[in-house]
Amino acid sequence: MIVAEARKLVGVWYDPLQGYLNNIGGRAGFIVCMDVPTIAYRNAGASIRRLLEADYRAHPGHYGKRDGNPGDPYFDRRARNLYSYCKHNGCLDEDGPPEPGDVVFMSRSRSGWISHIALVSSVETSGTYRVIEASRDDWYATREEDGERMFARGWIFRGFGRPLGRSTRKS
Repeated sequence: MIVAEARKLVGVWYDPLQGYLNNIGGRAGFIVCMDVPTIAYRNAGASIRRLLEADYRAHPGHYGKRDGNPGDPYFDRRARNLYSYCKHNGCLDEDGPPEPGDVVFMSRSRSGWISHIALVSSVETSGTYRVIEASRDDWYATREEDGERMFARGWIFRGFGRPLGRSTRKS
């Protein structure tokens, strides 16, 4: 259901202001990368915002000073906050393969902040996968494409996350 909801976002324009200037772009219907999993999970019945807010109340040290906090309108729209949640709650997989509905975390350097996220839409038996992502790379419309395309644009893989927990795959 999460993937079906994410696919409904294909073609939605990316917010060139990235939520800044009082979220003018978001109010106009544009989205940023983190909105793909947030909207897909929400429309499938799970709230990433509530997960992050509950984890922040229990473990504020998991989040950096510049990551905001609950009440900040961008707290649940930062890919690095979902990464922190997954990392500290046992739902980050740095090896793969992913499963549909997982998120892919990326940064521009091996030790840099997580600054991009996409949602895994399908996985082949070979381990290759497709994603749905909103990005200003290449063009500004949300799209579904091969996962390797993100890395060809300079993104560095930092892990797969499953915000709602693990299934039967290896830990």
